[in-house]
Parts: sequence; structure tokens; C-alpha cells
Amino acid sequence: MEPRPITSRNQPAPRLQPGRQRPLFLRWVVLQSVVATLLAAGAIVYGERLRGASLAMVPLILVVLAGASAYAGVLAWRSDDGRSPQHGLRHLWFAAGACQLLGLLGTVAGFYAMFNEGEASANGAGGAASDLAARVTHGAGVALSATFIGILASLVILLEHHVLDAES
Repeated sequence: MEPRPITSRNQPAPRLQPGRQRPLFLRWVVLQSVVATLLAAGAIVYGERLRGASLAMVPLILVVLAGASAYAGVLAWRSDDGRSPQHGLRHLWFAAGACQLLGLLGTVAGFYAMFNEGEASANGAGGAASDLAARVTHGAGVALSATFIGILASLVILLEHHVLDAES
């Protein structure tokens, strides 16, 4: 019986060289460790301060970040096998833009909370001023936390995109 020729359909995956064990995937793992440490530290320090729209926007941004980063890990693994990540890079680019837009949406929600929540206090000028100060503080906190997390997530995804694009 003659051996069958190898075609592109049943071609085995390329083998890794003995001295090179998934360098791109290991870089991805190191980046994820740094990002996870920074996010955990931020959650410990600022987690209890999230209120209002931040409670919706920040977790949503973090879910997009986690999904995109996991996908970047898959692309890095495949790239170490010799497959080009080019077709998957557009998904990372989309996720980075989505994080920025979700952060801006949180900013708008924060400003909305600042100017439209709460009624004017009937306690006179002193009560109205303290009510306004509380609304401004709350709204600014929502706006800044969502914007900060959105930009941070976008930067992480863009860094992953850059590393994968440079390797292809």
C-alpha cells in the first residue's frame, strides 16, 4: 500500500522548534497577570465607591475586556502554531473601540445623574447647595470611573492587538 500524499486538507499542524515553546502565548500570559493584578488592586481600593450607572457600565466593560483578552490568547496560541492571526485582529480592534464607547456612555450617564437626579431641597439655600454638591460628586464619580475603566480596557486590548499584529 502506497502512502497517501499530504494535502492542505489533511496536513498536520507544524511542529514547534525544540527551543521555542509558545513565546507569544507566554507574553500574553504575562500581560494578563499584570492586568489582573492591577484590576484586583483597583477593585480593592475603589470597588465600594461604584454606584449608580458605574455598577452597570464598569462590569460590562470588564466583560468585554475579558472576552477580547481570552480571544487574543487563542490567537497567540494559534500564532505560535504557525497560523496567522490576521483575520482575528479585526475582532480585537472592534472590542477596543467598544470599550471606549462604553466608557463614554458611562460618562454621559454620570453627567445625566449629576444634573437630573434628585429634586431641589425645600430646606432653603443651604439644603439645595448640599444636595447639588452630593449630585455633582456622585455624577463625577460615575463619569470618571466608567471613562477610566473604558480607556484602560481599550489600551490593554490595543496592546494585545499590536503584539499579535507585529508577529504576523
